[in-house]
Amino acid sequence: MTALDLAAACVLDDGARWGDAATPEQWADMRALLDDSGPRRHFWLRSRGRSKTFDISAAAIALMLTEFGGGDEAYCAAAGRDQAALIMRKVRGIAERTPELGCALDCQQYRVSASRSGAVLDVIAADLATSWGRTPRWLSVDEIANHGRTELAEGFVNSLLTSLPKRPDSRCVVASTPSSPSHWAFGLWRTALDDPLWRASLTSGPAPWQSVAELESERRRLPQSLWRRLFECEWAEADDALADAGAVEACIRHEDVLEPESGLTYVVSFDLSVSSDHTAAAVCHLRDEDGGRVVVVDRLRAWVPGRGRHVDLQGVEGWIDQAARDYNGALVIGDPYQAELMISRLRDRGHRVKPVTFSAASNSRRAQQLLRLIRDRTLDLPADGQLRQELLSLRLSEGSTPGVVRLTTDGGSAGHFDRVTAVMLGAEELLSRPLSSYATIYGPLVECKCGWKFPEGSSCAQCAHRLRSSLSMLGAGRIRRW
Repeated sequence: MTALDLAAACVLDDGARWGDAATPEQWADMRALLDDSGPRRHFWLRSRGRSKTFDISAAAIALMLTEFGGGDEAYCAAAGRDQAALIMRKVRGIAERTPELGCALDCQQYRVSASRSGAVLDVIAADLATSWGRTPRWLSVDEIANHGRTELAEGFVNSLLTSLPKRPDSRCVVASTPSSPSHWAFGLWRTALDDPLWRASLTSGPAPWQSVAELESERRRLPQSLWRRLFECEWAEADDALADAGAVEACIRHEDVLEPESGLTYVVSFDLSVSSDHTAAAVCHLRDEDGGRVVVVDRLRAWVPGRGRHVDLQGVEGWIDQAARDYNGALVIGDPYQAELMISRLRDRGHRVKPVTFSAASNSRRAQQLLRLIRDRTLDLPADGQLRQELLSLRLSEGSTPGVVRLTTDGGSAGHFDRVTAVMLGAEELLSRPLSSYATIYGPLVECKCGWKFPEGSSCAQCAHRLRSSLSMLGAGRIRRW
């Protein structure tokens, strides 16, 4: 059995043979890769979902069992341990599902061994210090455009590519979806297009087995540049305006504060800073509309530090305290950084407070969710001029990790978008909840004589706190009588 025959026999996740399910473009790439008579360097540029990792894994297995022998070094380079584990799951799955392979492969954590030939494939994560000195007969670099933009990531890949000339029979395949033209991988793609020792192939557009409805959903959700990269297979800069004026205006649906309604669940979200930035807090709830969910911003407040002064945290805390009480005992959410004491005092008053963290990944997720809410007109915003200005000034740009976007400002809002951040936190919390009403999840609200509202079947957190405090003081000898 030839390497191409063995690759075609590999069984996919759904039980089909690769050879039966592969598109003509996949067949052309696989034939060229496994053919000794053509170029030995290959760059596959494919849109998302077009079986890059599986095809690389099938090719590596086929060569290990038909051409490679003991002492041959084979490597698959991954951007990190998580991607390396994904590659190993693909290889292990092929080995377990394909009857022709039998017990021919021994799959360990990051190593695959061929029992008869003695060939070994190591799946290695980005580590420049240990990437030198290798002499590979086979090298694959999966999702090269998703390796970091850092010199370390570029150096890791280059150290492996420059080791290929050590062996005249070495073979290499690089596969990826595109990234930004400013990513160092774009230079390698251009080299592959012009260099006769390389074969470059481009497969654009969604895969034929992908759902049209799901693709349309992704088109609405993603920034335009990311859609062009992932599904149209274009190198595109990720620097898009978050929203145009028409989309923002369509989301402004009420003029002023919306008063609390019984039976609704609210959240109070805040973005806190004390000196260099503004501080904002928002009250939000969900509304069912035409079978979907709309995030309603009921109340919005911002605090601006005076020149050379700090934000009045006592005033912020008082506003959040009262808003949570007024809006049916709303959950309070926010970043604990610079707010630990305030959160502690709010909890002492009986409020439910949920801390959230800010990271590159979570910020990217919130930004993309906000983009979708605006595009789908599923935000109900107040006519707040500063909020509108913030939204129109925001842009989506890409950081050091490809595909992870962040919000930046063009300066139209003086570099601040605290109101937007408060709204994003509230929207994230609400949309993470199940499709049910507050009463269905928590039960109807009742009101204590102290004025605190809480779900039926539970107890008043405010009165319970007062009782605990009193008992504590009594035990310490501070209170002699009730």
